[in-house]
Amino acid sequence: MQARLEAHRRALHEGDEPPASFVMPSDVGPLPVALRLRAEMVLEATRRMEAEVEHHRDALIGTLRRNLRMATEGGDPAYLDARL
Repeated sequence: MQARLEAHRRALHEGDEPPASFVMPSDVGPLPVALRLRAEMVLEATRRMEAEVEHHRDALIGTLRRNLRMATEGGDPAYLDARL
């Protein structure tokens, strides 16, 4: 899971294709006690990644809205905010 998170982070920052969605195997038993701490850390990393993706999504939506507004107001529709 940690490798998948890192692959998603790379895809997000480099514009690559993200890895395929994770599908939980159906034949997995309960989580061993020894792995609970690691599982909690991966869950927290997943939540941080989710927040980061939402931030990028919202920034992109804002840029697209500004572009649409500029295009409809006679501005240059080719403008993109390079800070994103």
